[in-house]
Amino acid sequence: MTSLDKLGGRPVSEKQRLIDSIEDLKSTHNISDIWRTNHINEQRYTWRDKALKVQCRLDYWLVSNVLSDSIVHSDVVETNLSDHSGITIHFLAKGSKPGPGLWRFNNSLLEDSSYLTFMQEIISESKKTHAYISDPRLKWEMLKMDIRSHTITFSKKKARQLRNEEKKLHEKLQKITIEVGVNPSDINKAVLETVKSELNAIQTHKTRGAIIRSKVKWSEEGEKNSKYFYSLEKRNAKKKAMNKLYIDGQLTSDASAIRHEQHRFYSKLYAKQESMQTGNTLPNFFEPAQIISQEHQTFFRFAYYH
Repeated sequence: MTSLDKLGGRPVSEKQRLIDSIEDLKSTHNISDIWRTNHINEQRYTWRDKALKVQCRLDYWLVSNVLSDSIVHSDVVETNLSDHSGITIHFLAKGSKPGPGLWRFNNSLLEDSSYLTFMQEIISESKKTHAYISDPRLKWEMLKMDIRSHTITFSKKKARQLRNEEKKLHEKLQKITIEVGVNPSDINKAVLETVKSELNAIQTHKTRGAIIRSKVKWSEEGEKNSKYFYSLEKRNAKKKAMNKLYIDGQLTSDASAIRHEQHRFYSKLYAKQESMQTGNTLPNFFEPAQIISQEHQTFFRFAYYH
């Protein structure tokens, strides 16, 4: 820590013994404070008291010097959830992105009037499009398919708008926090609290989505520990991930090869089977009573009702 890492309070020199211990640790293990390495003369703080009279950079990434060339960016990110700011680090690394996974309906959409209006239009249009279908079960399946596909499109658009709004608010929070550090006026403090309140609303909305995706069985109203739900969601995703697979007797961890083998296996598993029947004797799955013998019909009725 240097004088650039603290504003207000006792001078940095009073912590010299602690500073020397940290420097010895860095030297012994060949590690460095990567943020300070990349921002030599910049003043940024990760903690501040409520009165904003004392501000310090207390949070660090201590990174092995061997990895320093792989780090493309490090930053201090202001947050509304703690009195400490977040610190980020970005590595240059290759990896495979996970697939979209299983989609689940977020029932918070039912509180969105624009979604309800949109769905009324989709349902009306779907009824007209599939009016030629006489079987009510098939018509119902087609309607559900239309609702699902359009809901996914709507949700993606809404999520993109929310991300853009959150990004703008974080940029505003970053800017106003720096301004408050220089000029802690009542106006700047009021703007800071307003931005934090708007970010809190977005965070609450995102937490509700994480609760659904994590399949947690209960949650309390006003629950703020969003980290728990995000961690649970990631843990569930990790359980479902296939990181290694035997292909032709060889164990591989190559993501591309694993995806290709999965696609080949399930394509074969669910491939359309050629029927041994010909002519007009193909079974009509939507009218089973026409192709099942009287004896079998009696059995199925017994199994259904008992």
